[in-house]
Amino acid sequence: MRISVKIRSLLLEAICYLYILLFIYTSISKLIDFENFQVQLGQSPMLGSYAEWIAWIIPLSEILIAVALSFSKFRKATLFASYALMVMFTTYIYIILNYSDFIPCSCGGVLEKMTWNEHLIFNVFFIFLAMIAIFIESQPHTNNRKISIYLLLVTVVSSISVIVLFLASENKIHYNNAFTRRIPHSPVKMLRGISLEYNSYYIAGYANGKIYLGNNSAPKHILQIDTSLTHQKAFRLNQDNHHFNFNTAQVRIKDKHYYFADGTIPVIYRGSIQDWKGQPIYNGTTKFSTYEVVDTAKFVVRATEPKTGENVMAFIDSYKDATVVSETDILEKRLDGIFDTDGLLNYNTHNNTSIYTYYYRNQYVIMKPTLDSFVRGKTIDTLHQVDLQFAYTRQGREKKFATQPEKINTYAATSGKYLYIKSKRLGKYDRSEMLQQASLIDVYLVEDNSYQFSFYFYHHKGEEIKSFKIYDDIIVGMTNKYLVVGRFRKERFNPLN
Repeated sequence: MRISVKIRSLLLEAICYLYILLFIYTSISKLIDFENFQVQLGQSPMLGSYAEWIAWIIPLSEILIAVALSFSKFRKATLFASYALMVMFTTYIYIILNYSDFIPCSCGGVLEKMTWNEHLIFNVFFIFLAMIAIFIESQPHTNNRKISIYLLLVTVVSSISVIVLFLASENKIHYNNAFTRRIPHSPVKMLRGISLEYNSYYIAGYANGKIYLGNNSAPKHILQIDTSLTHQKAFRLNQDNHHFNFNTAQVRIKDKHYYFADGTIPVIYRGSIQDWKGQPIYNGTTKFSTYEVVDTAKFVVRATEPKTGENVMAFIDSYKDATVVSETDILEKRLDGIFDTDGLLNYNTHNNTSIYTYYYRNQYVIMKPTLDSFVRGKTIDTLHQVDLQFAYTRQGREKKFATQPEKINTYAATSGKYLYIKSKRLGKYDRSEMLQQASLIDVYLVEDNSYQFSFYFYHHKGEEIKSFKIYDDIIVGMTNKYLVVGRFRKERFNPLN
């Protein structure tokens, strides 16, 4: 009997010292590299919204428990606290592995080098150690049935608290984000980049597995490149200008057709990409500054309201006697209706919606192409509107920016169920040095306007990605001099789902 008591006592001491060692080591590791620890918590799908205060609570709790375990009179209570903490950690890992959209980086001293599954096994082992220690410490004053009930209650309360935190954080990070990004392991595998002869190319479209580039300096010239970036072919549009003096015409490629338009002259050409011959299918009076193709005869455009010069959305149906439907309340005026509503127009084939992303406010608009319904969505950026300062030249007749404002959303593209927005604005836990290496792309689910995650689109040979498009499972980017192609790793994110 004496030997049994001695062994129990030694086992209890050993477990307590193991916990003290674990908590002291992990807490000190977190505090020494506190900034990195806080950033890692900020990327957590569960804790990102609360990382600022949880980053302090976790290591301080570990230190407090470790110190209390050193005193025998506090031992029983602190063993329950240790057990509760480990149950919470384990529940967190289980949810990450089974219910999270992505698995973030690990953190925490000795556990940092472990995989998440190894981390889970490690935690379960320490949970059993805590249970053994609690049973030893509680005897002979408390029977095993009562201890088991206490342990069950602690397990339930600890697990539920983590589940509630997960659900609350998910709601907050998807819909009411305090500008905290979640950045999983990179979902994009960079494939290749090639140098372009001119810096005036832009992405015109994608068809039959080929990427098409237009050229702002030579509007009628098209460059076709396969997705492996190994074969190129040049084409020239074969169409009569009908004496139209185009200055800023751009090409759009969709399915088997190309479209050619310069909104300052309200004309749209359509032609086949087989022979590149085109004819005007719209010759009206509505001027526009950008356009997107809905189908072979329908277009959504950002037009100019004739009386005020303000930006408005318009829908053109060239089949119905060039019918134009204009809506003035979609682009919400806050300052002047021109500069403050500037942005990017995209068309999403999957959802049959047009998406307009503002440059200078944390907002985008999703609308039916016919403009009869629309909803407003918000980006995770908390800046509602950039302060725009204007200057006037030519005796007050020409308005310009007095200082170049910072854009909230610098570029946007859409494909499948998602909207992809490039931003240079750093979130709470983003690393500023990363913007020297990559562009930040925020991903939103179009159907419910919810933020999903962010990823880095890395620079090519030191050049920033200025524009990009997503086609199927590839992402095509343009720098000043290079065309680059990456492919999504479907095990991490499948843009086709």
